[in-house]
Amino acid sequence: MERRPGEGPGGSPYAGKPRPGLDQAWHDLLKYSNIRLSLEELDFLDPARKDSAVELPDGGYYATTQVMHELHCIVGLYLTYFPELSTAQLEDQKIHVEHCLDTLRQGVMCRADLTPITMRWGHKQPVPLGNFSSPHQCVDWSRVDYWMQDRSIDDIFRPGYLQHPVLGEVYTEENQENAEITGTVHDD
Repeated sequence: MERRPGEGPGGSPYAGKPRPGLDQAWHDLLKYSNIRLSLEELDFLDPARKDSAVELPDGGYYATTQVMHELHCIVGLYLTYFPELSTAQLEDQKIHVEHCLDTLRQGVMCRADLTPITMRWGHKQPVPLGNFSSPHQCVDWSRVDYWMQDRSIDDIFRPGYLQHPVLGEVYTEENQENAEITGTVHDD
């Protein structure tokens, strides 16, 4: 764990209006989202998961992490907030919004960051403003990124790579455009 100052408005490469640098920052942050777990890692989580886990054709099991899921939700909400997507992409994205908001709520409540945000007086309004520069206890993101990179599945969206045991090919040439941002949230 490390301590680092919070980021106030305007200081984040992940916020603001759509622009190439912002898209690249999110791409770089999420590039190792799809990872491979070994059977031992899967068993450590829950031995019963093997029966329903997606086995990869070249070994291991398909997974992601909660942190990447939450970041995926944040970028999905961003894409919905700035709807420069096609109509079809925007409709697909809206499916995720309710699920993502609740995922983020659960994550926030799970970690319950109690870092105090002191209030300060502004110059243009009488209502106190938050001072977001208080130091937080944070993981070393470079270590998280390295762990994810070491397990990353580069070609998860390649047509023909994943095969559903009953429904067949998961990603095809036809659905490549939306492969990284869409998917059914509730299926059972």
